Amino acid sequence: MRRVPFALLVVHAFLLASACVAPGAGPVLRDVAVTPAAGRLEPARRAEPDWSRSSFFLVHVGGRELEDDGFYEPVDQPLSFGFDTAHRFSKRSPIGFEAGFSLAADAEDETVMGTDVDYASVFLEGNVGLRAMFDAGPAHLYVGGGIAFVAADIEIDPDLGLDVSEEDGSTGQYLHGGVLFKAGGSFVLGVEAKILRGTDIEFDGFVDTDADYQEVSFVFGWAL
Repeated sequence: MRRVPFALLVVHAFLLASACVAPGAGPVLRDVAVTPAAGRLEPARRAEPDWSRSSFFLVHVGGRELEDDGFYEPVDQPLSFGFDTAHRFSKRSPIGFEAGFSLAADAEDETVMGTDVDYASVFLEGNVGLRAMFDAGPAHLYVGGGIAFVAADIEIDPDLGLDVSEEDGSTGQYLHGGVLFKAGGSFVLGVEAKILRGTDIEFDGFVDTDADYQEVSFVFGWAL
């Protein structure tokens, strides 16, 4: 009888034992995620936007609704254009200061008792305050508030003459908040809502009114 070498028996036994092992009993290479430093691969992770920039320079374009729409009608919904800047007190601080400037204007032409009348309203505003800034993954959230100074001007120009042009100014308190998203490099896009309250406007020859408003605007600018 031919004798089988012992080494060959061992090899056959090892192969038979390997075939009998359950598929999940051994290590599965595809489930192993290791660092590249160890020579193994791990799934690529999506990089989060870097919101560590300490300064923001933003342009606002939006629509405003005056609180006293009964007095300002038909020029009670002016378009607004503004600019503001905000700076963190330190690079990672959630609190900073802000300052801004805006211009809002509206104009309408109506017929009153058979006479064409041109109406116009113009509002200039400067403000300064504090801003809280929060980083939430792909978004940058902020809320701010402070003191605003508003200069208001209203004009009524009927075709028959007797033009009326009145102006006044007042201080008030504003509150606003918005969200920004990175659009490439340091460029950002977003939306903002703002309210102004506490103003007191008095036009000579007219009843007392105010320049209070609520506003929604589209925002774009740079985070540096």
